[in-house]
Amino acid sequence: MPPGQRGILILWFENSLLVSHNAGQLVSPIQVQQGGQTLYPSIYGANITIHNIAANENELAVLTREDNLYYGSLGVLSNSIIKFADQQIWSEGAALMFTGTGMLDILTPLLDANFSAFDFQKCSVNIQAILMDPQLQVEKCKVMVSNPHSLGLQANFFEEKVTYNWNIKYRLEIYLKQQHLWGRTDPNFTSSLKRPTTSTLTVDVANKEISCIDNKPLSTLISIGCDLDKKIVVQKKISACSKGILDPVALQDNYSYVIEKEFYNPTFHRVKTDLVVKYPYQELGCPHLVYYNTPWKPVVELWREGRFQEVVEAEYVVREAYGQVAYTYSLTAGSALCVSQPQNWTTMEDSRRGRKRFFWNRENYVSCHDPNSNAPLQWPNVEYQILGGPTANQIIFKQRNGIYIFFLSIVDPYYSYCHLSTVFSIYVYGAYPLPIVPPQFTIFLLVTSILLSVWLAYTIPNFLRTERGRRIKTFWSDLCWGCKELCRCHRGRS
Repeated sequence: MPPGQRGILILWFENSLLVSHNAGQLVSPIQVQQGGQTLYPSIYGANITIHNIAANENELAVLTREDNLYYGSLGVLSNSIIKFADQQIWSEGAALMFTGTGMLDILTPLLDANFSAFDFQKCSVNIQAILMDPQLQVEKCKVMVSNPHSLGLQANFFEEKVTYNWNIKYRLEIYLKQQHLWGRTDPNFTSSLKRPTTSTLTVDVANKEISCIDNKPLSTLISIGCDLDKKIVVQKKISACSKGILDPVALQDNYSYVIEKEFYNPTFHRVKTDLVVKYPYQELGCPHLVYYNTPWKPVVELWREGRFQEVVEAEYVVREAYGQVAYTYSLTAGSALCVSQPQNWTTMEDSRRGRKRFFWNRENYVSCHDPNSNAPLQWPNVEYQILGGPTANQIIFKQRNGIYIFFLSIVDPYYSYCHLSTVFSIYVYGAYPLPIVPPQFTIFLLVTSILLSVWLAYTIPNFLRTERGRRIKTFWSDLCWGCKELCRCHRGRS
């Protein structure tokens, strides 16, 4: 039923009549009543044959082949019909149609022997007037409403119970819980909570009388989707400019920096030399300052309409814009207590399929803390590349000073229906320059020199005690004595 977008389904054939208020998740039969008493829990036992039905947002009319007209209300908690007085209104082509609240038309086509088109005989029924017949024993409507078209309501999904006093003798109690979360249906019946959707909230008086025709339920559409006023930013309390490491004037003057070829992923750039990057100061401002020898992760803030809302504790991922690989993560899949194999940038790159830079997002994220038979934990020692959430994962920078530009994307599907992402920059400092000679080679030379010195200290004294050693020793001694005599003669002549 499109009116009100309430998702009402009416299922019927000749001997059965069922109704659902939630698009088929729960289906209940229509009761047959008389004078406030239930005669039959469903029409199956009423020995009637349905010919045609009509319905609107809260009313139901049934025409039977036994020449009877039944009328009922579609309430949130109960659904029932009563039998009107017998009248000759049935025919093979008769049909019912509501033209307004409490106004029903019975239409019968009239065959014209001289013309191929049909005219219709219309019988209008004022339901409210018929319900006042004492023979029907219908109780008067006890609902007293000063303004039936307005209702103040505020609710929080899934948990909060909301009550509202509607200036009547009843008190409304509304539980906002999706049906599949009650455990009554297959959880895969409804659409995924990861995707935006539209729901309908209907407010009605519980167990109101069938005569309360004018007091129909109030419905409203609830759009569950992205609030476009939301955005995320990365907290930047200390910048490289405030500490004098970088000059903001120089950054604005077409500033460029160099990424050494050994520090970026070659799949990002098909070059084998150092990469020169122009810094976008107008977009990023001065970089945040980070010390290289301290594990670090960005502090992400949620803002709405220019006002700070909260620090984001949800799971997110980061990626260096130019493919720098001069950093690692502090946790592995095993130390992050994953029960299934976690996603990473490599696996997501394989499934990118033409998406832009934020191709790892809330719609394709799968938490490794949930069991996943399609991706069992086989490599617990791989890097865990998700930050935030239940883990204390952090980034560890390698021994390199310089600018990094990161993309950041919130991947927690239950934090927001928005694809929250941002770009930010940092400057890593405090790393000593890499030595020209590899430290392994220096250590090898030092150890070799020590071992050689020890060996010579042991070998030379033993060698000098041999006959050959004494001859070499005598030779060097005579050579030194000759040099001294030659120097003495030379000084005497001078």
